[in-house]
Amino acid sequence: MNPEEIALPWFPITPEYIDKYHDSVLKYLRDAQAEHGQDLSNDSSYNTTIGLLSQRAEQIFAEVCNLTLRSAEELPKPELEKDVKILASAAYLEKDAKSPAKKRYLALLTYLLALRKSDISDVLVPLFIRFIKAESIDDVGFNFDSIINLEVLNFVKALNNASITSYTDDTWYENHGTVRINKDSISLFDLNRFFINMKLNSGTSFKSLITAEDGGIEILQDKREKKLFSINTFLNTLTDIHPEAPEEEKKKVYTDGDVLTVRVLNKSYDTIFAESTDPAYETIAGQIVIKSASNIRGLYMTDITRNLSLGTLINVTFHQDGSYFSIDDTVIDFIRKTFWEEDEENQNYMKMNAMLLFPYNGLVKNTWLTEHGFLVRTEYEDLPRYSYRALDIVTYDDGLDFFLATVGEEIPEKYYFEEKVAKDNFMRLLLYKNDTISSPVKPKKVNRTIEKDLISLLHRILAIKQNKALKGSEKKDNYISICCALAAIAEDLEDLDYYTFSRAYLQALVAFAQKKFKDIKVPEELETHDFGVLQMRTMAGVLKEYDKSEESNVLISVIDQLEDTKISDVAKLVQASNRFIGSNSLERLRGDLHREICTILNVTDAIVADEEESDNGTFPFLPEDDHIEHKMSWVYDNASGAPNETTQSGKILKTLCAFMNRYVEQGESHLYIGTDEKRRYINGIQADIDFLISKGELTGQGDINDEYCRHIMMFVKKRFPDSYQYVSPHFREDGKVLDLCVSPAPQGIVYLDGVPYYRYGSESRVMPDNIKQEILDKKYLLHSDITDKIDAIKRAIQAGKTVILKGYDSSNSSTSGADRTVEAFSFVDNGRFDSIWAYDYNSKEKKNKVFLLKRTAAVEITNRNWVYTKQHKTFSLDIFGFYGTEKIAFTIELKTPRAKNILLEQYPDAKNYLEVLPEGRWRVSTTLLNKLSLSAACGFYLAFADDVEIIESPVFKEFVTERLSHLVEHL
Repeated sequence: MNPEEIALPWFPITPEYIDKYHDSVLKYLRDAQAEHGQDLSNDSSYNTTIGLLSQRAEQIFAEVCNLTLRSAEELPKPELEKDVKILASAAYLEKDAKSPAKKRYLALLTYLLALRKSDISDVLVPLFIRFIKAESIDDVGFNFDSIINLEVLNFVKALNNASITSYTDDTWYENHGTVRINKDSISLFDLNRFFINMKLNSGTSFKSLITAEDGGIEILQDKREKKLFSINTFLNTLTDIHPEAPEEEKKKVYTDGDVLTVRVLNKSYDTIFAESTDPAYETIAGQIVIKSASNIRGLYMTDITRNLSLGTLINVTFHQDGSYFSIDDTVIDFIRKTFWEEDEENQNYMKMNAMLLFPYNGLVKNTWLTEHGFLVRTEYEDLPRYSYRALDIVTYDDGLDFFLATVGEEIPEKYYFEEKVAKDNFMRLLLYKNDTISSPVKPKKVNRTIEKDLISLLHRILAIKQNKALKGSEKKDNYISICCALAAIAEDLEDLDYYTFSRAYLQALVAFAQKKFKDIKVPEELETHDFGVLQMRTMAGVLKEYDKSEESNVLISVIDQLEDTKISDVAKLVQASNRFIGSNSLERLRGDLHREICTILNVTDAIVADEEESDNGTFPFLPEDDHIEHKMSWVYDNASGAPNETTQSGKILKTLCAFMNRYVEQGESHLYIGTDEKRRYINGIQADIDFLISKGELTGQGDINDEYCRHIMMFVKKRFPDSYQYVSPHFREDGKVLDLCVSPAPQGIVYLDGVPYYRYGSESRVMPDNIKQEILDKKYLLHSDITDKIDAIKRAIQAGKTVILKGYDSSNSSTSGADRTVEAFSFVDNGRFDSIWAYDYNSKEKKNKVFLLKRTAAVEITNRNWVYTKQHKTFSLDIFGFYGTEKIAFTIELKTPRAKNILLEQYPDAKNYLEVLPEGRWRVSTTLLNKLSLSAACGFYLAFADDVEIIESPVFKEFVTERLSHLVEHL
């Protein structure tokens, strides 16, 4: 018996048992849940198993975080899969949505998946960052069956559907460098003192300089010092700072002009004392005052004091000079909003009655108390105190800190009001009905900190992505720079050595390429002149530590850009790099170097090394690999040398098929005709042309090279009628070599005579089913016509934003081209990402619906946050894509392949219910959940009635009969 299948005892003894028999443990937990549901609180064996599973997950987290970058990348696949399953199970069983452990497990899980399948690291990087930014993870997106039957691509799709709420405030890690994570990005700051001195509410001190795409990483510059952010300066500065442990909690300090909420502690006749309430800030206490209108401040403060109770919360403005609070702006804004009239005819303040409270005295004008309880001033009208008049308020004078009015001729008849009553009414409105002052300011959360281990995982998963996916020197240099900084901040010194080496190597290689290939323009952003990154850890230093003095000397000469530096010298540098990174491809050094230069500069293989620097000066092409193939001839067999156009062209077409089945992001491939790689010799195409002329295939008239090219492309078009456009012919070496430049097909699989081929090293092999499915999945997700829509929906779900489905065509409502504003919250779980669940709050029904992305012209993300989150719910869909509570038996038999194929094309989910029968028939048996499904089923049946037989489906038969009667009546 396989020890992995050992029967599970009542409960595991140690976490190591979990590790050894993880498959059995997971099946036990799954079966226990399936049998007893969630009522397992009293099951000691179950609870003990979960506890030990969590212990083992914590051990795995610690073990992986203690590994170096290179050690982690050497973990065997079985070990990775085992750890993935344990971590996924621990995260799934953790019921606390806000558990820090759940976030850690899922973050590490994505990193291990990236190690397991690096070619999807571009999808896993943003997913990893989502988990770092998560405030709560309500649903991990997968279940026990997904864990046990681990299929990486499907598992990643499930993780993408995890229900995550992100923190709205920032997360800081402050050590000898500063990393900030908010809901939109992860940023690096030069040093934490820049953050401490920065005004928190300004948001303008730092400006984005460069961004590494997809990972959300920004490197910033300090605008106040008017200098660019230099990653080299940043790294060199880090080495001079003694690291300090990040604080668990760091309270902020109020700055002048901050609006805050205070609680009334004490009061006297006209004085109020209060203290701040926000737990994220240092507590401050002070007096509440009115700064403006000093000659009547006592009146106002008396009225406010009389109407405020002890313990009342109000919003005030903090003034640092004197440590007091004021409500001047609040009072003025309240009057402006409350007594301003604006309609089609009027745009002015309300006309109101007032009593002259203080007649003019010297330069002080008349001061009036309005019937609504606040003070205004007019001119120097000669009126006795307590006169009543109708006033027109004109404006607010900032210099006087008063509202100004004009006195009307009209004297109110018998219109009197009591001073105290008017003031108290005004104060009650101000203090208790005005949201500006009475609704407490939402407390800011205390700065949270990022675990150092998560920063370590962050730079490692970014490193996987930049190694596998990035092209172009600018992006590659940015990513390596960011990895350097994060490794330094997390004190991963061995990893820092690796990144520093890689970055110096990249910059040295670009400097050499720029010197040798004069026609290449190196991006200005790449700092090829500065190789001083952490001076004691330069590439030369690392090579010397590895006792590679020769390569070290080569590096120094390249950096100095000596004129006699040759490509063969730099090849030694590549060799050193390969040895350091652990590659054994030393026999392809020249190809590695050539390809590396072309890749980092984002140019084609048209760049050729100088003749005198190649081995014999006659063969300027790269050796065969996954995107290069050499053929001596279109006509003559490579092995025998005998003319056989059918056999030889078949080999070439097979290679073209394999090249078209590469990923788009892998770039162009080249099949050269007229080259002999083994002898490193260009034999040319003239022998082919002479033979084809002798056979009458070519006329030999006019441009014979062009006729030869069209002859070959005729074969290509005939054998690849749907994808021949991906092959672009060019001539090289003065017309001696035909270069068939092949672009990967952006969608689907390309077949040659019904057989798909793929590139395996320098060979073209028949594609196995697992590779075929992997290519289909990746091309579908990344290159389908709904890619932009899928990406927009993913970003909207992550941010909790409402979307507009532009120009949506709806079958249910029979509307076409209408915009539908909905809360899209999940993809339909069919593995195709072609339809979504959304809450349609604008419809009459106000319910969750399925929307097909192909029916909308575009997806627009709005700034409106979700409002109906509690109503979000998904349901099971039947074979025709409808949901409901009906249970309608549905069984049909398909008598011909045509019926089977068309059913699967129209309704892809039918494949889950298809049963193969003898004699070339298929049975589809399921339950329909909605009467609308009957219409879809009926439409299919009526179109192919001769090929379909209804089996034991009385409701469906009745529906078809009624439909036929209706059609006959209306003929």
